[in-house]
Amino acid sequence: AMYLQEAYERETPGAKEEDIRFKSEGLAIEAGHYYFSLFCEGKSPEIQRVTATINALRQLVVAAKDEKNERVKRWVLRQALAYYFSLLLIARDLKWSEILPGDADIMSQLEIFISVLKEDAEKGYKQKQNDDPYAYLIYNTCVAVWDTDLSKREFAKRKSLEAIGNWRNYYMPYDEERLKLLKRSITE
Repeated sequence: AMYLQEAYERETPGAKEEDIRFKSEGLAIEAGHYYFSLFCEGKSPEIQRVTATINALRQLVVAAKDEKNERVKRWVLRQALAYYFSLLLIARDLKWSEILPGDADIMSQLEIFISVLKEDAEKGYKQKQNDDPYAYLIYNTCVAVWDTDLSKREFAKRKSLEAIGNWRNYYMPYDEERLKLLKRSITE
């Protein structure tokens, strides 16, 4: 977090408001803290903090739509939505139903997410499934959990289970436990 603040001060001296890239990275760091707490230390994060992060990610998605730089916009949307849905899956797993948005809201955000994923691949932003498999896995897992179309849910479930079974990208100490949560989300 300290390095992020230093980069912000270096990159945006005198800026009236924080660049959405820095907001996005700050929220990613917060989510990482929750992952470490839950998956490595076995401690449930504070519901109020997770709720605040989910709300901030949602606000960031709205703010990113106005970003002029298309690459920045797409990157921030992808990152914010991946973390937003990851935290929703954690909240669901912890039975924190009171912080979960309604189904219509979740479906609306999933539509934005798939739009970003498809357009990135089509426009050559080098963010195809092989470049960012976690974003696709989160998207498919959430479709398998929340979509109202049962055929889409089943298709997404198969894709998610296949991706989890073939996963070899263990970069963070919490990755294995996080994948277990995703699998549990669609199998229990």
